[in-house]
Amino acid sequence: MDKTKDNLPLNFSWLDVPKAVWHFLGENKTRWIGFNILLFVILFYDLVPPLIMGKIVDFFTSYYAGQSLSTFYFYTFFVGITSVIVAFIRLGSKKRLSKIAIAAKTTARVEGFERLMDFSLQWHAKENSGNKIQRIFNGSQSIPQISDLVSNGLFPMITAFIGVFSVFLFLSPIFLFFMVFYSLSYFAIGHTFNKKITQLSDELNKLKEKSSGKYIENTGNVLAIKALGMEKDIHSRVKTTEEITRNIEITRSNTGIHKWYAFQTLNGLALIIFLFLVANQIMAGIISAGYILVFFTYFNELRNATNQATDTYNRLIQLRSDLLR
Repeated sequence: MDKTKDNLPLNFSWLDVPKAVWHFLGENKTRWIGFNILLFVILFYDLVPPLIMGKIVDFFTSYYAGQSLSTFYFYTFFVGITSVIVAFIRLGSKKRLSKIAIAAKTTARVEGFERLMDFSLQWHAKENSGNKIQRIFNGSQSIPQISDLVSNGLFPMITAFIGVFSVFLFLSPIFLFFMVFYSLSYFAIGHTFNKKITQLSDELNKLKEKSSGKYIENTGNVLAIKALGMEKDIHSRVKTTEEITRNIEITRSNTGIHKWYAFQTLNGLALIIFLFLVANQIMAGIISAGYILVFFTYFNELRNATNQATDTYNRLIQLRSDLLR
């Protein structure tokens, strides 16, 4: 990574983002890793209730009057009690991770301002201090957002893919081919649109930073601007920047909507194929009727995971812009 003589990064890459976050975690690094591992493992529980529901459906499909309900009672109490335990573990982990992220944000702001004050007078003379202050606030605010993204976006997505893959492999391998085809198609569509969204987001962030810097600098020099009669000139510059920003935001929003049009079309076609595969497996006697619910639930898990993947990527684009600019 190249740096200026003031030790400022010129090319802050994706790999530098986790390094920066890791630095600001400070003494909480070990706790952060531990709670993230616990949260990641516990998220696999989401695959258990659908299997239990399938077992309950199979039980009542073959149920006859007078038959013992002990199996049903076991499944019911098991899923009810474990869901409460898992919820407490999950929420407790997120609570502690949130505290760690907030502490890291505070550290980032303090160190950011300290470093800003340490730069040479020559550097301050040629740089826009308003822009740099905006960077500090953007970057520090991104730290808790990244922590939330990992807990509520990245981990559920990864566990869903791994879990559904494992269940399909165990129950009926033919669905693995469907999963691979669906996932590759989904990510191909996402990649096509995300390239454009990334480009627009980077351009938009540059303009926002420039605009924010103007606001901060101009509000600090109102008396000088009015004394020199530069009000119209400043107003014209700010207006032009904001109009360009508005047009880019509209284009980015439309691109995102068109991406979801393509995604929903793929989801509809994939559901048709998936249900035909399930019906074929039932008629062949490979799976029981109770697994219609199980497989449909896992299809939704897979669909939600792919949706979450693109949402996570979009949030990463914005966070990347906040940290890299």
